[in-house]
This record gives sequence, C-alpha cells and structure tokens, in this order.
Amino acid sequence: MTNYTTPFDVINQGDLPPPEVIKSLSTEETLNHLLSYFRTLAPEYTAITQDDPLYKFVQLSTYILTLKKQEINDASKGLMLAYAKGGDLDHVGFNRGVQRLEFSDGTKESDDAFRERIRISPESYTTAGSEGSYWYWAKSADALVKAIDVHSPKHDLTITKIASDLHGKEIQAIKDYITELFKQLFRVEITVLSHEGDGTATEELLTIVFNAVDADRRRPISDYVVIKSASITYYKIDAELFFYEGFDTNYVLELAKTRLTEYVNQLHTLGHNIPESGIHAALQVTGVKRVASQISVLEGETYVPVTDKDYVFIDRDQAGFCEEMNIVKGSTDE
Repeated sequence: MTNYTTPFDVINQGDLPPPEVIKSLSTEETLNHLLSYFRTLAPEYTAITQDDPLYKFVQLSTYILTLKKQEINDASKGLMLAYAKGGDLDHVGFNRGVQRLEFSDGTKESDDAFRERIRISPESYTTAGSEGSYWYWAKSADALVKAIDVHSPKHDLTITKIASDLHGKEIQAIKDYITELFKQLFRVEITVLSHEGDGTATEELLTIVFNAVDADRRRPISDYVVIKSASITYYKIDAELFFYEGFDTNYVLELAKTRLTEYVNQLHTLGHNIPESGIHAALQVTGVKRVASQISVLEGETYVPVTDKDYVFIDRDQAGFCEEMNIVKGSTDE
C-alpha cells in the first residue's frame, strides 16, 4: 500500500459502474430466449415440456452459451488493469513498459503490488522530480522494496533570515552556508521499507534505490536526494478470547490467530497506525463472544503497555512490526 496519492486515486473504482463489455450471466434468461426463438422458427411446437428431448437440447445449448459468455467476460477482464491477473496482468504491464519484479529465490512480485506500479507508471514519464516519479522508480528498483514514502521536508527559511545568517561571514563560510542551504531547499527524502525481516532496508538495498533515481535520466540534478530505511516500531499483542458455548474453542482460537496474523501483516507498511479496534475485529471470528486485548510498544529493552490511546501512532517514515502475539483462551460462561 502506498502513501502517495496520484490523480488516479481521485477516481474510486468502487464508484464506477461495471464495464459494459462485461455481460451478466443468467441461465434462465438465456434458456427462455432460446425457447422463444425456437418457437418463432417452428410454431408447430407449441407445448415443449421439460421431459421433451428437445427441451434437454435447449438446456445443453444454454449451458454452452453461458460458458462462452463467461470466457468472453474473463478475456475482457484480462485487458483491464483493475481485473487482470497473472499472465494477463504481465501483458497489461508490457503495454505500459512495466515488468513484474522477481525476488532472488525466483518468487514473482504479487499481482496487487505489480498492479499498483503499473497504475502509477505514467508518473515516471516526467524527469521534473515529481513525487509520483520518485515513488515509481524507487518502488521499481528491486523486488525487496515493500513500500516507499517520498517527502520534501518543509523549512522556515526567509530572505531576511538568510541575509542575517550571511552578514559578516567570510567567503568560505558563505560557500559552505549556501551549500547547506541548497541541501535544505532541494532535499528529497525517500524512505524504504524492505520485504525482509522487520522491514529494515540494508545498505545494499538503499544503494540500489538511490541508483534507480539517478540524476542523469530520472530526476533534476539540483535535487538533494536522501535515501533512508524505515524506522521500525516494535510492538506486541496480548489478547484473551471469550467464547460462546457449543464451539470448538481450539479451532476458533487457531482461526483467530490466523486472522490476526494476516491483519498485522497488512499493517506492516509505512505510515499505518496500529489500531486496537482493528485487532479486535481480526480476532472477532465466529464463536468469539468478546475480546480483551493490550498493545505494548518496545521502549529500549522493555515492552510498555499503551494506555493513553487506543492505537499506536506510526509516522510516515515508520512501520510497525509485531514481534509477539499471545492469544489465550478465556471462559465460555460469561
């Protein structure tokens, strides 16, 4: 999931009507249409019963037509970025000059991650240093790049302040000041979250990303680009589940653990808070009556319970990483 908002995000796919090329499938409608058309061709067949062999043939024809319509629907979807999967999505990417990334072990980039890069790929056409262009090239640098944040820090510099700072300085001091000034004015920070481990990016990966946004082809030479790893916030979850009677509590417990694992994996990205409400929702599977939970954040070498709010704040250059989940059974008689 990206923190970057493009003009494409203004259009919510969920608000769009279904593509007209995708036809609805109704076997009953098709069957009635075939029977009606047959009667116009052969009016003498006025009473076709379901036991009639001719009716069975029409049913078979309906089944074949429905399969063909589904094939056409699937083929049409394979040409659309929002719906294409697998090899179809590879060809959609090819049409935009975007190739699926591959990990060192041969694993391919997921459809969702690949689709996101294809969607934002038009931003890469500019070399004017847009936020979207930086995001695309950094995200496309290596398959290990899980998430990217691009940020140009604000400053409070004014002409008056600069003039005051330069007043009375020697030439070399002025040169040094101007160098640092340009670094502030044109600073672009790119934060990298890795797929490996807790998300901390290695120096090797940071170098790969830096080279991907080189000044020769992909960004203004005046930009001062800083590539850094995401700062990781470690947390743990302690939860107690209370069950309705009549359920296999062992099965329900394992299902809840699985759902929570999936949820915390989704949260392992840049700038996403860790909400207690989301943890409760993940654990509230069928059979669970109530959830009592506590999030604790690692401070130094000790986990400290979060008590002043119902979430863990994660800044734009940070990512939360769940080191431990302790999910235990409560009673079933509450």
